[in-house]
Amino acid sequence: MVLGWVGRASSLSRCARWGHGARPALSTTTTTTTTTTTIRASHASAADREYCIDLVKRHDRGSYAATLLLQDDAARQRAWSIRGFNVEVALIRDAAREEMTRRMRYQFWIDAVDMVFAGTPSKHPVALCLADTVEARPLTGRLFKEVVKARADDAIATGGFNSLSDLEDYTDQTVTAVLLLLLESAESRSDPADLAACHVGRAVGIAGVLRAAPFLLARGEVRFPNDLLATHVPDRKVLRAGVSSPALEELAFTLGSVANTHLENAQQVGGLTRDAKRQLLPAVGCRQYLEALQRANFNLYAPELQRVDGLLPFRLLWHSTFKSF
Repeated sequence: MVLGWVGRASSLSRCARWGHGARPALSTTTTTTTTTTTIRASHASAADREYCIDLVKRHDRGSYAATLLLQDDAARQRAWSIRGFNVEVALIRDAAREEMTRRMRYQFWIDAVDMVFAGTPSKHPVALCLADTVEARPLTGRLFKEVVKARADDAIATGGFNSLSDLEDYTDQTVTAVLLLLLESAESRSDPADLAACHVGRAVGIAGVLRAAPFLLARGEVRFPNDLLATHVPDRKVLRAGVSSPALEELAFTLGSVANTHLENAQQVGGLTRDAKRQLLPAVGCRQYLEALQRANFNLYAPELQRVDGLLPFRLLWHSTFKSF
């Protein structure tokens, strides 16, 4: 195995659509702002807000640490609600093993989004927190539904992703969509910010597939794109062995290279505000994982890749302080 990364020029062109006026219009179902100043009663209680915070802390520690670095409590509360929504939807796949139960839970969140934007949220803590966020900021309702529908389709489908392009499209609809919502909550969306979010979202999503591979392969789930499997792992028995192999390392190298290229492309985007960069801090944890994967010679089963990075909060603080990601 030769250490290093291989760039992919196509990665930039496929993300470029986010940075040239392709930003979708805000949903017509969002609340409008009037010139009359009113004081709205909060939908969410302190217990509801604590539920969101604890949910993110337990299931997405990187995002939890990054959110703590936002500029004020109101910004953090808005981010907790969006991150909490993302965690709730992401957990359905593993929490509900029967297809019908999964469908019902995904539909619950589709309906919950409609109710939030109608101003009549359900009594779920995350929905109540989201209702407060939507009243404070004009968020795009379609992006919330995109996250739910993409995860629902993925959970119900069999055979994994047909191609790398399909995997990148999935990360657009899940990871990138959440980043765009976070940017909206910080009033920081722009063509450059959208373009950077696309690259960061794809990098984080692909790294997530690599990170989860040992766990998923152990229970018979293959999340690697089929076109790359055909090229690098023609013998699928390798995937069931529970140990690394040259073929699997080549596959990890290829996917890691794609993720790394997206991170590099994100860094090349200019014109980003400090608030936008704060919302892109998940890139920091992604970069640390990819560097650790490279040091492990692309062995996905290396023990050090399964450990929690205790220094991540300090890395995030450094990047936040110096306006980078």
